[in-house]
Amino acid sequence: MTTATKITLVRISLLPFIMFFYLSGGIFAEPFFILNGKLIALILFVIAAATDWLDGWVARKFNQISDMGKLLDPIADKMVTTLGFILIATDFDIVGDFLPVWFAVLAVFVAIGRDIIINALRLIAVEKKVTIAADASGKIKSVMQFIAIALFMFYAYDYVNMVLGSGIVFDIYQYVCMFALALATALSIYSGAHYLIKYKEVFAGKQTQDKKPRKTWEEKVNGQERKG
Repeated sequence: MTTATKITLVRISLLPFIMFFYLSGGIFAEPFFILNGKLIALILFVIAAATDWLDGWVARKFNQISDMGKLLDPIADKMVTTLGFILIATDFDIVGDFLPVWFAVLAVFVAIGRDIIINALRLIAVEKKVTIAADASGKIKSVMQFIAIALFMFYAYDYVNMVLGSGIVFDIYQYVCMFALALATALSIYSGAHYLIKYKEVFAGKQTQDKKPRKTWEEKVNGQERKG
């Protein structure tokens, strides 16, 4: 197992800890979890997001690109973003405070729906021996999703008012959160549409075929018998 793959596995292993600490304030009555749970979850989320860049850099730098890495890396990214969106969409400190419920549901639906469609496209492409590689639109989308989720998780931190204050700076921060989520949602739609248009031949049933189709084993045997 390569170092890059191990880093990807670390990203996946952080997910239960992110969920535990984010929800710990509402589960345990301990002051430590109430005061620091969401802040710890935010720090772990930022670390998980950073490993997305780190494992790719290690794989390219030290020539550790592997089939397992190609499989696990996009799965890990989707798991991190999906968990993040679910946590903020079910947090009543965010939804209903300044983030409308319909907007939260729309953002989660678009993010998860886009990933399901692209994964289905990749499965169809594999059967037709077509490779669908990640492009710039998908990477930019993922980065924007990480940023939006991190901003909302920081807002959900119980003592965020102590950091930002309660005046105009706090109001501006709310608008920044909304803009980041809106941009991430728009990029998800654009990225999904980009993949579908770029690889529309896969859905249309077109695929490259060899000029001379390979003979089956039975055809080869019958051909030899005829020659004999």
